[in-house]
Amino acid sequence: SDYFSLPTTVMLGAGSAATLEAWINPTGSYSDYRSIIYGVTSAAANAWVLQQNTGNGLVRCVFVTNNGTVVVTSTYTPTANVWTHLGCTYDG
Repeated sequence: SDYFSLPTTVMLGAGSAATLEAWINPTGSYSDYRSIIYGVTSAAANAWVLQQNTGNGLVRCVFVTNNGTVVVTSTYTPTANVWTHLGCTYDG
């Protein structure tokens, strides 16, 4: 139920590159999306999310920028009660 929210002063603009990384220790079921890192600008023009998907626990990374939306879903489900490092990179 814990997540990290980036402040609205952090911006991803056109051509910006970013990496989202986190260590997680998942527990319980995946009845809803679990946001691990979440950020959105005040105008909602740019956003970025590292999360686990509903139902299957697959890791998903979403970047919304002036260049469009990029969604990448892994084929990996982190093991419950085991610390796991996650990361995704957007190169603009």
